[in-house]
Amino acid sequence: MLKLIRSIFIFVAVGLLAIAGSSCSRQARVARQLAKADRDFAAGQYDRAEIEYLNVLQIQGLNPRRSATWG
Repeated sequence: MLKLIRSIFIFVAVGLLAIAGSSCSRQARVARQLAKADRDFAAGQYDRAEIEYLNVLQIQGLNPRRSATWG
């Protein structure tokens, strides 16, 4: 019984580590948000584009284009 409990614990721990390690990188999230903001801006949906640009600033910092491509 103790081996079964230990095996279940190890299985759950490995699963949680795998989930935690598979999250998006900051650069990937910024690039995705910028692409969506650019599409919204080009389509004339300025309110939605503004929200997306603000999301990028919240994630990345003051210069999102430079940081997304160089850093």
